[in-house]
Amino acid sequence: MLKNSFTLESLLETHDLPFVIIDAALKIVAINRACETQLGISREQVIGKPCCDQKNGCRHQRLFQKLEPYSGVLTKLQQAAATPAPVFLTGETGTGKELAAEFIHRQSKLASGEFVIVDCTILGENLFESELFGHEKGSFTGATTSKKGLFELANNGTLFLDEIGELPISQQPKLLRVLESGKFRHVGGTAILSSNVRIVSATNKNIADMVKAGSFRADLFYRLYVFPIEIPPLRDRRQDVPVLVDYLLQQLSLRDSYPYTLTKEALMKLMSHLWPGNIRELRNCLQLATGLCDNKKIEEKDIIIRGISRTSDLWPTENPERPSLVQPHLMDSLEQIEANFLNSLINKYNGNRKLIATEMNISERTLYRKLNRFNLN
Repeated sequence: MLKNSFTLESLLETHDLPFVIIDAALKIVAINRACETQLGISREQVIGKPCCDQKNGCRHQRLFQKLEPYSGVLTKLQQAAATPAPVFLTGETGTGKELAAEFIHRQSKLASGEFVIVDCTILGENLFESELFGHEKGSFTGATTSKKGLFELANNGTLFLDEIGELPISQQPKLLRVLESGKFRHVGGTAILSSNVRIVSATNKNIADMVKAGSFRADLFYRLYVFPIEIPPLRDRRQDVPVLVDYLLQQLSLRDSYPYTLTKEALMKLMSHLWPGNIRELRNCLQLATGLCDNKKIEEKDIIIRGISRTSDLWPTENPERPSLVQPHLMDSLEQIEANFLNSLINKYNGNRKLIATEMNISERTLYRKLNRFNLN
């Protein structure tokens, strides 16, 4: 859990309904105030005691032994990790499909190999073969050195085809060919290369409709759509927010080499939001909060979410170091926040995209798309 900012008990107090925490030994670890009030018990009476009458069997025991009660996404991800079959992740933008893909990789037999992300939104006519299969020196203008492709880099690991629905139909036969044969050649090369990779794909589009419309090949669809998993939006699983916040803050702490903490009031504000932008919106919100907070401690005032309509709500006018809004009439409040955060990093690193991408913990390709979207140079 998050260190030094709130205890397990204080986290439980963010819930109005009775909550009980039990451990793997089936002992009660903590309860909240609502549990004491509504059930007429005190925590001193129950903490350390068995959660159930052991003589009649414990309904929680199978949870720890077989994870049977978890019939949702987590179980499916674990099942997917146990099989080499191609996995196809669907869901709204920002629901955490990349996190799910990485979870599958880390839990699979190929976890010791690389987890390589392919951003299909940039794989146009000119980039596809060079990016996926690599190229030889001098094979085209600008190829000053030879380069390994993503299939080579992912050998004995997992290749994550993100936004597969954006792959041009003209390039789909080439992908299908390598998926079926496992063989390819560098652009400008003659040697036949092979790669053993696990394929995980993701999209926020209805691929079945695209197949019917002729914009996605049916044979490629059936090659990828073997183990489908739908990732639900964050608004339907807000109980995951504390865990996600913990994970995302750990990433940000590693990035900045300093442990960020979060107050209970800040967490309660995060849990009260519906997160229409899903995990991506939550991540962006926390990234901004780490830049606004004092002494690396995120408080409620540092959590800025949708509903902000005035520039003064975002940046105090008396602080000249805050960046100005970028095209506010074209963006909603969350996009304004993200654009300002990007603008501040551009100023901080004098436009060095590699350093900016490293601080944001995203690829340079993703950064390039964001800069284009916000018209930032």
